[in-house]
Amino acid sequence: MACGALVSVLISSCSKSDPSAAATVSSGRAPAASGFATSPVDSASSARVASESPRACALVADDDLKAAFGVVFARRPNPPSGYPTVSMCGYRSGLLSLNVRTEAVGREGYDRAKDLMNGGEEVSNVGEAAYFQPLQNAGAFIGNFVIFKGGTLLTLTYGGIGVDKESVRSSEMVLAARLLPKL
Repeated sequence: MACGALVSVLISSCSKSDPSAAATVSSGRAPAASGFATSPVDSASSARVASESPRACALVADDDLKAAFGVVFARRPNPPSGYPTVSMCGYRSGLLSLNVRTEAVGREGYDRAKDLMNGGEEVSNVGEAAYFQPLQNAGAFIGNFVIFKGGTLLTLTYGGIGVDKESVRSSEMVLAARLLPKL
């Protein structure tokens, strides 16, 4: 199973609601790869909204990754999500994995994403709203950091073998501080 798939399974299985409910949002559509889709898109506005959402791979520079994590990551762009307002990009370094996801949403999209997460905490002074969810599974630690700013939902999912909650949270905070001015 690919790391991105593992993250999707973990997020879906950690939803507060029934796991089958995590696969459906208010629009009745299946979720994006991160385990939740946050905003329905009508065909008339999808092209306009998609152009407003930053492309995940273009948002992250190699020096951002080096500053946040201290290692060089291999970039592995994700295939299109099927949602015109969503962009995803994955990175890998040894046993560590990072997924960056952007989505054009309103504040209600952030609220729905946060509601699907279990066992996390609000993070102050990051974007307009932010939430960090730690997950541990089979010796791997993964942190989901969901940030809302200016109509964009930025999700950072980082972790793997050999990292702990504090190092993951700290690294994601550094990366967020470097990415948010670009939104």
